[in-house]
Amino acid sequence: MAKKLKVTFVNHEKNDEKHTVTGRVAQTILAFKQTSMGITAHEMSSWAFRLGAYVFILRDKYELRIDTLREPHQDGYHARYVLRSNVSPTSTS
Repeated sequence: MAKKLKVTFVNHEKNDEKHTVTGRVAQTILAFKQTSMGITAHEMSSWAFRLGAYVFILRDKYELRIDTLREPHQDGYHARYVLRSNVSPTSTS
């Protein structure tokens, strides 16, 4: 069995609170930190089958500011999620 990804990050907007997240939520944090343009489920389609749920967890439980932008595509619209909170991953395992 593969070891679950674990990421610890610091939320600089909340008195440098440290949080540790695992699995797909951890992968979402790392994806946000790789781009300032935000992420979509389509762009993360190899692993983010429930990207909206991972974003909800980061917003609700960890109080991160994440905007949802509506982008048109040929079949309608999709969501682009953009991390606005100032966070820094401090460790990954």
